[in-house]
Amino acid sequence: SLNISYWYVLISLAISSLIAVLPISISGLGTREATFIFLFSLINIMPEEAVSFSLLILAWNLLPVLPGAILYVSKIK
Repeated sequence: SLNISYWYVLISLAISSLIAVLPISISGLGTREATFIFLFSLINIMPEEAVSFSLLILAWNLLPVLPGAILYVSKIK
């Protein structure tokens, strides 16, 4: 329900992906959220909404890995 244009989201995702690659955090946690908070504050989106959007992107990126992670952990035991 965020009122953001497609192009602004696309550019924000590209910038946050570049920031998340920096080797200063694990999986870009914190840096990605800070980037979204800054970029979304420019168009008057609340920080809580920016963080939830960022965590949704993280979950969406980790979702395809989940079946393999479960299989890997089950074979360790």
